[in-house]
Amino acid sequence: MLPQTEPGLIIERPELQTAVQRVGGVSLTLICWAIWVYLVVPLLSLVAWVVGAHTVHSLMLQNLGVDDLLEKVGYYGAGILALVTVYMTWAVVSFFRYRNMSRRSAPEIPTASVLGATHGLTHLQIQLLRSARRYVVSTEDLERMFSELDEPDALEKAPSDSAQDPKAA
Repeated sequence: MLPQTEPGLIIERPELQTAVQRVGGVSLTLICWAIWVYLVVPLLSLVAWVVGAHTVHSLMLQNLGVDDLLEKVGYYGAGILALVTVYMTWAVVSFFRYRNMSRRSAPEIPTASVLGATHGLTHLQIQLLRSARRYVVSTEDLERMFSELDEPDALEKAPSDSAQDPKAA
């Protein structure tokens, strides 16, 4: 079985997007965040306020003395301190562990030979697909391109890029 090479999605390659596509994507993101902030955050704040008011009422007004309240505040404070200590320790350890590592890299662009072998395309078809701004592919062609190949060693039999590439000569 051949290793499946996934072509780079256009979202991972912003230099392949047009300016209109990039502006449209950013605009849509900003609109969604504005809706979130305008509608959902105040609703969450209201729910938190109601829960907090109910908690304060039950703690302070329903037979709870000052000593009991201070004891509970101490327990909550100790729990919060423990959580902050664990999270800060994890953050510091992660910072020192990964500070000099570059973990982000661009996805590897498959060569025309690999694409031809894995999708059953000729070098000329791959050049046409790469150079076309828009290209309509029939469902039969899609089925042929993404179906399993009959020959397991098609990658070794694929012609090299320099043999068919007029620019490489």
